[in-house]
Amino acid sequence: MDQETRSQTDTVLQDAKLWLREQAAARQEMFTQLSEAVAEGKVQEARGLLTRVNAIAAHDRTDTETQTAGAAAGFLAGMLRQQEETAQKLHAAAEAKEEARRRAARQKTEALQQIRATLRTLRRHSRTMLGTEQRRRVAMLTDLAAKAGDQLSRSEVKQIEAWKARMQRDRKTAAPEERAQPGGRRR
Repeated sequence: MDQETRSQTDTVLQDAKLWLREQAAARQEMFTQLSEAVAEGKVQEARGLLTRVNAIAAHDRTDTETQTAGAAAGFLAGMLRQQEETAQKLHAAAEAKEEARRRAARQKTEALQQIRATLRTLRRHSRTMLGTEQRRRVAMLTDLAAKAGDQLSRSEVKQIEAWKARMQRDRKTAAPEERAQPGGRRR
């Protein structure tokens, strides 16, 4: 080769060696960043760097590079499992909350049905029903009204209040009669 060709070849060779050193330094920096991202628990950064490492430096890896990439993959897989477990727990909690809401709604509906049946029974049979049975049913209405809550209509609330007031009046009028009767027996 002549001097000029040799000079050009040496320049190209030096440029190629410089480029290879820069590529090796960039590769080493990329693996260092990946290792740091994993150590610091930076999921998004580690995911992006691992993708880049796998795309750019998937071949001719050193043992250290292979270990770094493996550790990153394991870290990301663990984080994914953790996210899935958290999502499952949140889903289970939401389902439990919804089931509790449904159960409460069913209890309100059942209480409302019992209230309506009891009010019908009291209206139909109040003249023939014993006072103790009426008091028991009115006490039951009071308990059920608390369970039914906002499911009661105004009319039903008024009917329950009227029955409670009636039981109060009956007790007041029955009290003097009981004192007058021997043994103070109630009807």
